[in-house]
Amino acid sequence: MSTEAHTHVHSIDSDAETALDAEPTDQTVDVPTEAGTVSVSIPADASDEEAAALVCAVQAHLADRRAAAARESTPETPDRWSLAGRYGCRTRCDLPRTVARGEEWKMAGRARGRR
Repeated sequence: MSTEAHTHVHSIDSDAETALDAEPTDQTVDVPTEAGTVSVSIPADASDEEAAALVCAVQAHLADRRAAAARESTPETPDRWSLAGRYGCRTRCDLPRTVARGEEWKMAGRARGRR
C-alpha cells in the first residue's frame, strides 16, 4: 500500500514538474518597415510594454542597417566649400562637381595649372 501511495505522489509530482517545465509559446508579430514586413518573435511572458520596446528596437536596428548600407554605397567626397580655397575658386561654378576623397590636392594642382 505504501508503494501505491508513493507511486501516486510521484505521478502527481511528475505532472507538476511537466506543467512547470512547459514553456508558453512565443507570439510572432509582423512589423512593417520601409523594406517590407519583418516577423518578430515576442516571448509569451513579455508585457505589452516589453513587446512594444522589442518591436521598436528591431525597427531602429533595421533603420540603422539601411542607413549604414546607404553610406557605404555612396562615394565619399569632401565638402565642396572646403575645397574652394585649394582650387582658387571665385564662384560656385568654378568648383568641380565631384572629387573623390584623397584626390583633393591632385585636382587642385590640375585646376591651378590650367590658369
